[in-house]
Amino acid sequence: MRDHRHLLKEANDRYERLVRAANGFIYSVTLDQGKVVDAHYDAGCESVTGYTADDYGQDIDLWHRTIHPDDLEVVLNQIKKSTAADSVDSIEHRIIHRDGTTRWVRNTSIARRDQEGRLIGYEGLISDITDIKKSEADREALIAQLQQMALRDSLTGLMNRRGFEEEFNRLWSLALRHSFSLGLLVIDLDHFKQLNDSYGHAVGDRVLQECARVLAETVRVSDAVCRFGGDEFTVILPWSQADETGGVARRILTAIQAHSFCKVDHDLQMRASIGIASLTPTPNLVPSTFLERTDRALYLAKKRGRNQFCDWTETKL
Repeated sequence: MRDHRHLLKEANDRYERLVRAANGFIYSVTLDQGKVVDAHYDAGCESVTGYTADDYGQDIDLWHRTIHPDDLEVVLNQIKKSTAADSVDSIEHRIIHRDGTTRWVRNTSIARRDQEGRLIGYEGLISDITDIKKSEADREALIAQLQQMALRDSLTGLMNRRGFEEEFNRLWSLALRHSFSLGLLVIDLDHFKQLNDSYGHAVGDRVLQECARVLAETVRVSDAVCRFGGDEFTVILPWSQADETGGVARRILTAIQAHSFCKVDHDLQMRASIGIASLTPTPNLVPSTFLERTDRALYLAKKRGRNQFCDWTETKL
């Protein structure tokens, strides 16, 4: 019958094989009055860090030097926490591999005490989680891309109606908090249905794409241009008083009139009707009221013959 030492050795061998299979290694640090006097790293450390167990044995500070400088404080705090209690503590941090690349590891440690309960060291497990972190980052990037796509109009690349609503509500809350004015434009291409009927939807789509570019090039970088739906566009103007909002509408009308749409094939001239409104948000107003005012102004611009802009205040006359 095999003795206990044989069984213990087999158990340790199995454990170390499992640790290596998980791309990790175990370590043990010995302390004397709180100072590191010895450290042992098993052979699996080379696959994770690039350094051998002998490298660590000959240089007692090597492990701390491999820790990414931005994460060193986190690791030192973990050591304090794990040595102050007997609970297992686990953190994730970066290390600098021997080849200069950055790796992510999960570092799990626990205090080691003598029979009198005095702290004599700590030990733990280091696992390489670089691939996991990369997968997480790729997943987060994909989610962000999908979320962005959900807020974008596939034809023009502008924010779609959902994107407009999110940006409108965000800027409304910001303006309410900091008491600055907002301008809003609702733009409708004149006689767009007739254009679609005469030239087909492919030409209509090209006109919408070119109109989106004209709008984006005419307004400020800080302004939000959206395709609200069909041939209707909106522009949100932060920090815009009534006269400034009117000036933007005037520039847009001029830019659309001056642009030759589908120039190579058709050289089309387009016009637009615009409704505008400006206000400084207050607690007794809601964003939908602002949009309704602008819609009424757009209706008035169409009623007056199109190819012009109207301010919502004119609807009260």
